[in-house]
Amino acid sequence: MGVRLYKQDIAFQPDPDLIRSLRPNVKRTIYAHDTLEVLKKLPAELPAEQFDIGEDYTNNIGFRMKDDVGEKKTGEKRILFLGDSFVEADGVSNDERFYSLVQQSLNAAGQSGWRIINGAIQNGSPAQYILQLRKYLPALKPDVVILFLSPNDLADDFNFEDQFGFVFDNQNLPLRPKSQSKLWLLQKFWALRYLDVLAGREFPRLHNVLWPEYLKGQASPDWVKFLCSRDEYADDWFQKKTGHYIDGIKKMVNDAGAEIGVYLVNYMHIFDNEPIYKFQINTLNLDAAIKKECAGNGGRSYRDYVYDFLKSRGIWFGDSYESFLAEKTKDPRKKLFYYYDYHFSPAGHRVMARAVMDFLAEKIK
Repeated sequence: MGVRLYKQDIAFQPDPDLIRSLRPNVKRTIYAHDTLEVLKKLPAELPAEQFDIGEDYTNNIGFRMKDDVGEKKTGEKRILFLGDSFVEADGVSNDERFYSLVQQSLNAAGQSGWRIINGAIQNGSPAQYILQLRKYLPALKPDVVILFLSPNDLADDFNFEDQFGFVFDNQNLPLRPKSQSKLWLLQKFWALRYLDVLAGREFPRLHNVLWPEYLKGQASPDWVKFLCSRDEYADDWFQKKTGHYIDGIKKMVNDAGAEIGVYLVNYMHIFDNEPIYKFQINTLNLDAAIKKECAGNGGRSYRDYVYDFLKSRGIWFGDSYESFLAEKTKDPRKKLFYYYDYHFSPAGHRVMARAVMDFLAEKIK
C-alpha cells in the first residue's frame, strides 16, 4: 500500500522506446525551498523545510503541462518545445513556466490559433529528442519545432548511449535503445526500479553487470570546457554526435512539413552576480569550475561555436543570453535562477518567455 500511494505522484518513468518519459495524468504538489519571500533577499537564508508552492500536472500524453493534447483542430497551428529540465520546469507551477507564459502572450496578442506543446523532460538531449520525434511527429503534427539546446547536451548524449546503447538507422541516428527489454521491465515493475536504484548506490559492481557500458573505454566529453573554451575532444564529439543529431532532427522535422528552430539555454554560472546557496556543495563546485574556466567571458566561446554550426546548416536560431544579461544589468539583485535548485526562478521564466516570444515573432503571423 505504501509503495502504491507513493508512486501515484511520481511522473518520471523508464521507457523502452524513449529511454525515459513521464506517466500521463499525474498530479502532485510542488515543494521548494525557494519561496517568493526567499528570492526577494540577497543573499538569502533558505529555510530547512520545503513549502507548498503550487500544483503540477502531466497531461493525457505524459507531457509536463495541464492541458490535454488531442487531434489537431482545423486552423490550429502547433509549436512543439523539446528541451531538458529548464524547459520542463517541474520546480515552478504550470502557469509560471515560460511555455505557459508564451501561450498566454499569444492568446493576449490575438494569436490563440497557435498552441504551445511542452514536450520537454529532465536531462533531455538531441539523442532522446530523435526518439521522441519518431513517436510524436506523426501524432502531434507540429508546424514548428523548437529545440532548446543546453551546454551539457553533448555529455547527456554520451551518457545515454553509454548506459543504454542505441540501435542506429542507416543515417546513424538513434532508432531505439539497445536496453529495450530492461527498460520495459523497469517501467512495468516498480519494485525493480527501487532495486535498481539500491544496486546503483550500494552495489555498484552488480549494477555495472546489469548495465554494462556501451562506450567502455571512451571518456565523456567535458561540457564545462565545451562551454568556456575550445576542447578538441568535446568539439569532435559534438560534430560526430550531438551536431549530427541536430542535423537529423532538422531533416525529420522538415520532411514532416514543419519548421525547425534552435534556442540556446544559458546557465546561471556564467552570470557573475547570480549568488549560489552556500550549502549546495555540488552546485558550488560546478559554479567555481565554470567561473574559473570561463574567466568572465560569459560562455562566449560556446555560443560562437554553436552559432557557426547552426548558420552553416541554415538553421533558424536564437539565444537567451542577452535577455538575461540585460535583466541582470537593470536589476542585479533580481534572482533569475533558484538558490537551491539552480533552474529558472519565476522571474527567470518571465525573462525567458519574453525572449522566446520575440524569437517566435517572425514565424507567427
